[in-house]
Order: sequence, then C-alpha cells, then structure tokens
Amino acid sequence: MTTEPDALHTLARTRLPADLADRWTGLLRPAAHLRRAGAADPVVGRLGGLPRLIRPTTWPRAASRRPCSPGSAADGVCRRGKPRWGFLAPRSILRSDPRQRGTTPMHVFLTGASGYIGGTVAIRLRQAGHHVSGLARDPAKAEQLARLGIEPVVGSLDDADVLTARARRADAVVNAADSDHRAAVETLIAALAGSDKPLIHTSGSSTVGMGTEGEASEAVHGEDLLDPGSSWEPDHPVRAARVAIDRLVLGAAGQGVRSAVLCDSLIYGHGRGPGRESVLIAALVRQARAGGVVRQVGPGRNIWSTVHVDDVADLYLRALEKTPPGTFYFVANGEESFGAIAEAVARALGLPGPRPWDPDAPDNVWDPAFARHALGANSRVRAHRARELLGWDPRHRSITDWILRELR
Repeated sequence: MTTEPDALHTLARTRLPADLADRWTGLLRPAAHLRRAGAADPVVGRLGGLPRLIRPTTWPRAASRRPCSPGSAADGVCRRGKPRWGFLAPRSILRSDPRQRGTTPMHVFLTGASGYIGGTVAIRLRQAGHHVSGLARDPAKAEQLARLGIEPVVGSLDDADVLTARARRADAVVNAADSDHRAAVETLIAALAGSDKPLIHTSGSSTVGMGTEGEASEAVHGEDLLDPGSSWEPDHPVRAARVAIDRLVLGAAGQGVRSAVLCDSLIYGHGRGPGRESVLIAALVRQARAGGVVRQVGPGRNIWSTVHVDDVADLYLRALEKTPPGTFYFVANGEESFGAIAEAVARALGLPGPRPWDPDAPDNVWDPAFARHALGANSRVRAHRARELLGWDPRHRSITDWILRELR
C-alpha cells in the first residue's frame, strides 16, 4: 500500500527540479506526524524554519465510518480514494516557474545544447518552465537531448537556413556553441532583426587574458571595456577577433534585437547536460593522469576569476527574461591562482604536485600556446552588472572547495 509519505516523495520527484527534489524529499515528516496531524495542519515539509513545501488539500470522496485496516486512516476515519496533495511553494520554487515570476514561458533556441555550458543552460531553462530546442551536430547527440526533454535540431553553425528558421520560430536565442563563429552570429542577428527578441551570446574572459608564464598580474578589468566610446583592444589577434564579435552582438540592439553578451570566466562544476567537464579543469586533470603528477605553468601565481556552472546557467535564465538590450556582462564570483587550483587537484586525485610544466617532457599533453595563453595567463574581472540589473545572486564561491569535495 502506498502511504502518504511515499506519495509525497513521488510528487516531489515528478513535479520539482531534480536538485530541489533531492534537497526536500529528506525533509518530509514521518508517517506518525501525518497520522497525528489534523486536516487543517498544512505543515508537512517544514523543518528548522524551512518554507512549507506541500500540504493536504481535499479528499476526493466523502469520509466513511466503516472499519479501517491498520495504518489506513490518518485520524481514525477511513476515506475512500487518495488525498490530493498541493504545493505551498517556497520562493525558490516560485522563481522556477516563469508565470509565478510574472514572465511568460518562452521557446528558446539554443546552440551548443550538447556542450558543457549550453547543456547546463538548457537543463536550467527546462526546469524554469521554458521550452528548449537545441542545436546538435549529429543524430547521436540529438538523441541525448531528446532524452533530457530538449527538442533536438540536427545541424551546425554553418547551416544558415536552419539557424534562420529556428531563430525566427523561437521567442529567444542563446548562442553557447562557439564564441568565435562570426558567420553564425551574423545569421542569428539578421534573423532576429526588428523582433525585439533576446539574443544571448556566450563569450569568455580569456579576451582580457594576459600571458605571464604563471606570474601574477594586478590588472583587473571592469564591464565598461566594451561600452560605446571605449578604445580598449586585446593584445592578441585571436582575442581581438572574439571581441569584434562581442561588439557586433551588442550593436544588434540598434537593429531591434534585445542582445546581451555573457563573458564567462573560468567555469567549474559538473555540467548538467551531456557535456560534463570544464575545459581548464579537465586540462589539468588530463595532464595529471597522463604523467602521474599535477602540473602548473611556471610558479602558478597567475590568477583567474571563477564561477560555478550552475550559477552561470541561472544568469542565462535571468538575462533571457529581463536583460536591457546591448548589455555586456562579466560572469564571475571569486578568483583563485592556478597554483592553488593545481594543489587542490593534486589533493583530490591523490597525486604529487603541483610541479612546473615542462613542454618538452614526454608526458606533456598540453599544446604550448594553450598552456602559455590560458593555463599560464591572468584573467581577472569584476561582475557587477548581473547583480545590479538582473538580481543575480550566485551561491558558489570557491573553486578549490569544489575540487576537494567533488573532483574524482
């Protein structure tokens, strides 16, 4: 026989996002409490001051005084049928439903949906009640997306007709596939011109990176870098090309597109979609496992701003719903040296290190340019606009704590 607590667990599992269900199914009070509670007692999931989650509402059939089997009555009265359980949703749940937040559910077309950032964003948007159609390069990835409740669209960033049709059909577009594919960005802007639809473009804070061979830098960059009238330019042609695309997206605000650029710092955490690994953390782990020792570039004093992938996804949701047009955001919540990151990786994996990287070592797996301009660079930014304009409140603050707790 299914008991009320079993029904509550099932309800939480089927109606709540997975992370919230994990958090709250352990807070439900035991059956003894339910048997003692009167019909007017709505507090079932309250514990230690947490908000009320669910409550019994109405019984579908009239009560009967016939004898009850043991354990089948809540208060000595048998009731035919099962109770209906309704939500007393706490604020975090209300925020996950766009209608409760005063916004309309959207159809979002998302490129890079099978990747690390895009996959996590897609899952977050689904949890928030939006419909997501995701671009995937091949049928196997499309099948992965379908299993996650994401409408798959088979194609690539080079398929201009697909991008145009899907962007026009959707209420909003997120480009999380490739920060450097200018033709795709031009196609999406042309498709959305005059629509006032959101276009959220993904960039990366390597644009402000300074290759210092593992030495620290005091340079910290603000979000006014790309404001109109700014003459700032990166010091490397690859970075300059990416910044030109960022400026193109921001300029689309003048063509009737509610455009924004989210410039992500070093992202950590396990992805929620098909893509699970952060690029830079995965590079450290791959080198460590190849050589049996954790490496860093030079002394490892270079610093990167950091952010957890779940907090990144929450910001994409907020930007879609209410960003002002033509806004550039850094995405960061804390910073750390690569030496400290490498030390945490060594402790988490039980390996020696960190030791200086040797590009000529036989176990080296890093491309020298990638090592010097990413793993040995400084990229320090400050993210104020997301907090001030969108109410972003990131929960995760320490990349080293996450590595020590979660990396295996």
